[in-house]
Amino acid sequence: MLVQKDFTLHYRYVHRDQADLSPKANLLQFAKEIAEWNDRCFPGWINRRLPAAALEDFNRCRICDIEVRQTSRHIAEVHLHMSLHQCPLCEYGAAESRLVRRHMKNNHKKKEIKGLEPIANVVEHRQRFSELHDRCFPGRPKRLSNITISDEGRRAKCRQCGATISRKRRLSHIFERHLKKPIYKCPKCPFNSQHDESTVEAHIADIHADIPNLKIICEAKKHKTQIEKFSALCFTDWKPTL
Repeated sequence: MLVQKDFTLHYRYVHRDQADLSPKANLLQFAKEIAEWNDRCFPGWINRRLPAAALEDFNRCRICDIEVRQTSRHIAEVHLHMSLHQCPLCEYGAAESRLVRRHMKNNHKKKEIKGLEPIANVVEHRQRFSELHDRCFPGRPKRLSNITISDEGRRAKCRQCGATISRKRRLSHIFERHLKKPIYKCPKCPFNSQHDESTVEAHIADIHADIPNLKIICEAKKHKTQIEKFSALCFTDWKPTL
């Protein structure tokens, strides 16, 4: 396979009397075919070495005839008339999951939202997104996966035990698998849990229901040094907030 440097050497020795010659690039002519092979060989990657005109063509919605930077958001809001992320308890939606999470915290009761996450509509309606993506941006690699996973949901392998853990569960993983000390305690009896606060909450509600306003004792800060040590050993890109 010849690269531009090879052609330059060719001109220098074969066509030295035509100093103004330069290589002819076929990238734009075969941009669609190149994009298709990119998608097949390296799904999710956009070849940004294509000419600017080809990249602009990737960004233009064929239905609306406008240039779009956030393709999934454009498909959701303009063509499917929905938000990328939606509250699981009401009709509120937003382009970012953090905004939905803030809405849930401010507008719904704590016990209602416990264990719930914003709905990623690109996951719920993946087939419709995929079909519209092909109509709106033919030849452009699909990158829907980029918006389906929030930071909290991203998974990484623990460097100590090999378990694959989501970001939001890293702290409880360290408590359970590596620290192995009673972190959450009942204030009225010896009942405790190494990692599960909800277990102690359920215990208090069941066994000590007659005592109002009991609060769980959390001893995470007591073991802060050890927790930070394990976090550095287990997940090098993450620091816990205690």
